Amino acid sequence: MSLKDDIKTVADSNTWGFEYGRSDFNNLIDDVEENKTYIVMDPIKVKPLYNNTGATFGHRYSGYFMMLRKSTLDNLYSGSSSAKYEKHIEPLYDDVEVLKNGLTGCNGDYDIDWDCTEIVNTFSENMDGLIVKYTIEI
Repeated sequence: MSLKDDIKTVADSNTWGFEYGRSDFNNLIDDVEENKTYIVMDPIKVKPLYNNTGATFGHRYSGYFMMLRKSTLDNLYSGSSSAKYEKHIEPLYDDVEVLKNGLTGCNGDYDIDWDCTEIVNTFSENMDGLIVKYTIEI
């Protein structure tokens, strides 16, 4: 299995949406549901890892994906239970951990490092969430 397939497996097991492709194509997601998490993943960069004899011993995968939820343009950013941060962004930090734990369950050899940046009002569907920039070694 590939990293993309493993992430899709975790998404499917949590009933999250999953889209893979370039950002300009991912903007065209159809039928986005309220209160559902979506993983929108850009193409993965892959770098082979070599030992001192030149043999491949693993791979480094890097790139980014977004974890998103449908929002409305006119909500406040934070300060109330219906604000973008409290309703859409904050719960996604837990979902990122669910994904990380799920990947470890798919393949215990994953060495995962990532950081998150909050985003609002992205895509034509007006979604809020996190950009997750990752480096994963297998």
